[in-house]
Amino acid sequence: METAAGRVQSRLHERCGVSITYARGAASATLTATLDTKLLQVGSDRGGAKVVVSDAAFLVAAAALILSGSATEPAKGDTIAHAGATYTVLSPGGGEPPWQWADAHRVMMRVHTKLTS
Repeated sequence: METAAGRVQSRLHERCGVSITYARGAASATLTATLDTKLLQVGSDRGGAKVVVSDAAFLVAAAALILSGSATEPAKGDTIAHAGATYTVLSPGGGEPPWQWADAHRVMMRVHTKLTS
């Protein structure tokens, strides 16, 4: 099952992916990402739920995010350049981290961003 799920995910990424430049300071990498602009639901302290909108979330293969020769995880303040726009990596709110695993097999990461220029 993991192999079948991985193949489907890979095909979706290949066919729907866009080229982005991921940067942290002077280090950068060009990779393929799938753009995801869905609403994110984040739990609140009071047992309810609030909806937080991320301007854009980019799905990237964890193995492809290599900066300065080392695999890395997205960090708050990193930037993504796509189609002439710059997005800054940030938390979607509610104390959540700026990225989450996008699949059960931890192959793809969903990176939360906000359009900054």
